[in-house]
Amino acid sequence: MKNITEYLKESLETEVSEGLLNDIAAKIKSTVNKTAKDFKNWIASHKGDIEKIRQAIKEVNGHNKKVRYTPKNYFELAEIIYQLLQKGITDLNCIDTSNLNRIDWLFDAHPGLHEMKDDITELNVSEWNVSNCERLCGTFAGLTNVTTLGNLSAWDTSKVQDIKYMFADCEKLNSIGDFSKWKINPEKVYMPGVFHKCPRLKEQAIKMGWTEKIIK
Repeated sequence: MKNITEYLKESLETEVSEGLLNDIAAKIKSTVNKTAKDFKNWIASHKGDIEKIRQAIKEVNGHNKKVRYTPKNYFELAEIIYQLLQKGITDLNCIDTSNLNRIDWLFDAHPGLHEMKDDITELNVSEWNVSNCERLCGTFAGLTNVTTLGNLSAWDTSKVQDIKYMFADCEKLNSIGDFSKWKINPEKVYMPGVFHKCPRLKEQAIKMGWTEKIIK
């Protein structure tokens, strides 16, 4: 038998992240107190509500194709990210970061972001242009519940000098792609604690030859 989330996904007929889908299903379930058994009938009788949800999701999905943000500094970047997350937008590839020379301690650079750190479970920054960045220290530090940031293997890190604590405390982060492609010399780039309490990435780094001494 299908569960509530499966019925909802089927009825929405549009692309939606699993996290958002589960949140919507949970809220509907708590509001109308329906079980999976009769949820399908409830959806059928509330087509107007489902259509509103569908249109809202389509707006979020299409947002990155219509809007581009170009922050002048990383404080503006933090404000933009906060506003997007407030709208439920976790795909942050609509932000042009090519002019920034630092993106450090990002989620502590804005009080609102700092407050919501524990609630962030997924982000997509795979297309960020960091080719002019010299400092990426603490960029994602403290995102204890984030499981994905997208595939960061194409990031141009050739100018980076400091990535200390970049992924510190990202305990649930599974992968960021093949970061062996990053142009980083562990002997020259300052990187203590880059994977502090981030066990999966630390394991990958050690396999790549980034020694415990370097990333301690």
